[in-house]
Amino acid sequence: LARFLGMIGGVVVAGLVLHGRGLASMMGPAELLWRHGRLGALIAAVALLLSGFLPPSLTPEANLGMATWLTVLPAALLLILIQTGAEEIVFRGYIQQQLAARFASTWVWMVLHSQIFATGHNSPAQYGENAVLVAAAAGLFGIFAADLTARTGSIGAAWGLHFANNAIAIVLVSLEGPLGGVALYTISEEVLTPDLLRVALLRDMMVTLIIWLCIRIAIKR
Repeated sequence: LARFLGMIGGVVVAGLVLHGRGLASMMGPAELLWRHGRLGALIAAVALLLSGFLPPSLTPEANLGMATWLTVLPAALLLILIQTGAEEIVFRGYIQQQLAARFASTWVWMVLHSQIFATGHNSPAQYGENAVLVAAAAGLFGIFAADLTARTGSIGAAWGLHFANNAIAIVLVSLEGPLGGVALYTISEEVLTPDLLRVALLRDMMVTLIIWLCIRIAIKR
């Protein structure tokens, strides 16, 4: 996760050399970044935790002891904050804004840009027959994140949503594998069959839609 610092460095160099703009201009005003970031993270965390009671019903297994988990939790959350922040800076802070400065159409700076984000999450080797659905879920997230960024003037809300989503999926309940090492609970591949994964992905897409709507309503108020 710490390797994502390189993405931030790359964007900083590209922004300064190619466009004469700094990192702050890609992230938005600090006050909005902080306020909308907290709001997005809180709404997303509550909705995602409640969604665990929706079908499909999966029984996770204990992975780390509570004492060990609490020891690694601060570092894990910091690294997830860096990872999600790097992706938001690259996709919503740089690519989306540069496209929007050149093209007025939302099909370019919102939809096409989110397709690029989705392609980066397409992994047939890992997800098999559900790889396209995983990419579609990422693309849907990208569209919602792009909309929140355009409407709020900062990447805060999108970053907060992204952070809450990844934090719960990495440190609370995770799939067995590379990212399951710091999770309190894990779900084995034997339990999460392709059919159950498909249902879970559709559920998560619906929950993401609800989170996006709730964040938009909260920001208006």
